[in-house]
Amino acid sequence: RGFEPLPAQALAFRQSAQVARAQVTVENMALRDERGTLDIGFPSHSMALATFQSCRKQYEVPSNNEYQCISRTTTSETLDEYLRRLAPVELVDLLKVHVQGDELSVLHGANASFTSGRICGLHLNLEHFYLTPGAARMISNLLRRSGFIGVLVNLWDVRPVNFLNLKSAMVRRQPFWRRGQRPAPEDMTHELLAWSTTEGCRDSLVVNAAQKLWTEPGRF
Repeated sequence: RGFEPLPAQALAFRQSAQVARAQVTVENMALRDERGTLDIGFPSHSMALATFQSCRKQYEVPSNNEYQCISRTTTSETLDEYLRRLAPVELVDLLKVHVQGDELSVLHGANASFTSGRICGLHLNLEHFYLTPGAARMISNLLRRSGFIGVLVNLWDVRPVNFLNLKSAMVRRQPFWRRGQRPAPEDMTHELLAWSTTEGCRDSLVVNAAQKLWTEPGRF
């Protein structure tokens, strides 16, 4: 299942899945910490950077209109509410969250799904967590309570996760699209890959693959 808040992007997502003959359900909505209707903004050069944060502030959109911020209205729901409607009960093999600064909101809306053992794997982008004080503690507490272990990864590095290196990964980095060049290895943002150790996720494809790839993960 995929969730895309922008209608044009959701339609393109569905069409791509059809061409690939992939059995993917695409929902035209956002996952957040509450149900509602709200505006989402993105810089004119890329709809992929759509955010519920301040578009102008987050992407440092200059006053000379090199880039413009565009706004659209969309709807939102929590993952907990969405999963409650599914019958029969489904386990989420992997929850991938890359939502340009709204990641904590998604996790808050999925709290019950994590703690009840319904989510087996998490792939979390950390690029914008510098925006929220206390984010590392909140994530660490949630995943520890849910029985998760994991690693921090980028193209050049893999390290066992713990609270301190999770916190150190949440630092401000200059957007490389503004510099017009590829980032150096030390400028690359780490991403969090975490998986459940609970009995209910024993047969998860993601959990089994992660255990084979990383034999010494860290604990939260």
